Amino acid sequence: MTRWIHDRLRDGSWSAWVAETEGEFCGHVFLCPVERMPEPYEDSNPVGYGA
Repeated sequence: MTRWIHDRLRDGSWSAWVAETEGEFCGHVFLCPVERMPEPYEDSNPVGYGA
């Protein structure tokens, strides 16, 4: 798992944020943008998959 996360953070396919309080780790968010197929009538902006 560590290698898998490291590879995706390094190549930019995933982003990550961590939260801390008083120097202590208290949470995290991972985000993977998912490209959508272009549509002529709808917004085609990427959506995000989070973990």
